Amino acid sequence: MILLILVVYSVQGFTLPLSPNTNGEVVTKVIGGKDAPDGAFPYQVSLRTKVDHFCGGSILNKRWILTAAHCLDPKLTKLSEKEIIIVVGTNSRTQGGDKYYVKQAIRNDDYDNVDLTNDIGLIEVTKDIQFNDKVQPISLPDKDVKPGDNVLITGWGRVSVT
Repeated sequence: MILLILVVYSVQGFTLPLSPNTNGEVVTKVIGGKDAPDGAFPYQVSLRTKVDHFCGGSILNKRWILTAAHCLDPKLTKLSEKEIIIVVGTNSRTQGGDKYYVKQAIRNDDYDNVDLTNDIGLIEVTKDIQFNDKVQPISLPDKDVKPGDNVLITGWGRVSVT
């Protein structure tokens, strides 16, 4: 199921410490949220190998997916672009949905795979994504997000530490 998390910019929720980054700071990830109803976030996609989900993304339009650059980094994923499968129209990481394949993957030129700065990427799929009630492009804000604004984060993750 897609995990729905409402996050305040200051992130007052629970975070799980991971490992220190190159600056000695502790890296954290948000833990918590709830399972989203099927079809609630029709822009959400699953990036998969033939056997497993490994990242998420958002549909921008019929041909383009927004994702994190680290999801497209062969040094981290050990995958070539052609091994990535984009699955749309399902909350499940393992079943359902329609498959699309990568025509090209673009990472931000300033992306750094050590500290994950500029961690943004784009995927162009080989054919138009077919829109329906469970597959739609994301609605982007028409103004900048400011500190203190509520934002919504969707994706697959943990709902608890255990």
